[in-house]
Amino acid sequence: MGSLFVVGAYGGTLSSVSSGINSMATCLLTDFIQPNQKSCEKYFTPSEKTYKYIAKISSLFFGLLSIAFTYVVDQLGEGIAREDFARGCFNTEFI
Repeated sequence: MGSLFVVGAYGGTLSSVSSGINSMATCLLTDFIQPNQKSCEKYFTPSEKTYKYIAKISSLFFGLLSIAFTYVVDQLGEGIAREDFARGCFNTEFI
């Protein structure tokens, strides 16, 4: 029964992280790249295929960035420094 709880917690965490990473990639695409489509035309041709490619690359970037943040927080050690770093990066409150 304990392993079922671990699997459920892991699945929920993985789903939440995946949703957050995809949300950041979508926000980057819709809020920054698509409104500046005219200035981006010299770098790439705006099409649906190009936007999908940009979204996948930005998802990979944000995922690697999240992993890098976990290593940085792990190296900070215990206490205030870890909490301050996480609060600054993710703007969250800890209970």
